[in-house]
Amino acid sequence: MKPYLENTIGNKNKQVKLQSFLTNGKIFYMRKKEDLVGQRFGLLKVIQREKSKGNRNKWICECECGMFTSTLGYRLKIGKTKSCGCYRVQAAKDKFITHGYSTKDIHKPEYRAFYGAKTRCNNTQRENYFRYGGRGIEFRFNSFAEFLSEIGDRPTHFHSLDRINPDGHYEKGNVQWSTLKEQSRNKSRKLSLTFEGETKLLKEWSESSGIAYHKLYDRKSRGFCSVCILSEKLRPNCKHK
Repeated sequence: MKPYLENTIGNKNKQVKLQSFLTNGKIFYMRKKEDLVGQRFGLLKVIQREKSKGNRNKWICECECGMFTSTLGYRLKIGKTKSCGCYRVQAAKDKFITHGYSTKDIHKPEYRAFYGAKTRCNNTQRENYFRYGGRGIEFRFNSFAEFLSEIGDRPTHFHSLDRINPDGHYEKGNVQWSTLKEQSRNKSRKLSLTFEGETKLLKEWSESSGIAYHKLYDRKSRGFCSVCILSEKLRPNCKHK
């Protein structure tokens, strides 16, 4: 008996799993064909094996949407194929759904506000990018639907998109509809400073303290306390409360 066949004697498990045969003096092993029929992978259920050329097996699957598709077994097992294609199409639709707020020719104010804020933060070609994305402001809404559910419809044509904290990101809890008057009031709070009970604009503090306006503005934007903002040198132990 050939020595390469002696290893299979008395080993039924090995005989079942591996079929050995001799070709040109070389031994090749064929694994027992796997059966995926009845198994589920994502939205697909394997219903039968498809005739295929080569060593890769293709399987016919039924999708939960009612359509049929065929794919390679390894793509099912590693999660590369999860549906007949309907899942990818629906996911793409959900990503760009605008609930009637945007069509080919008409964009409602809510969608224009969403698109405008997003491009101000992400598009480096925008003229005002340096005021938003250029200084670290991020747009953190993943879709228009998420944005709309947070801010709702625009109350009147006098309102526009505003951030509650002008130095904060476009995100949940920091966006609102505001009138120009409300926005200017919000901006004036940012440009003013209270020190020892006296409130003045940063420009006035700059004139009285001799510290450059851009330094005062930068320190206030970074959350420094009023003492450090109006000091020539920052206090090393200050917690800026």
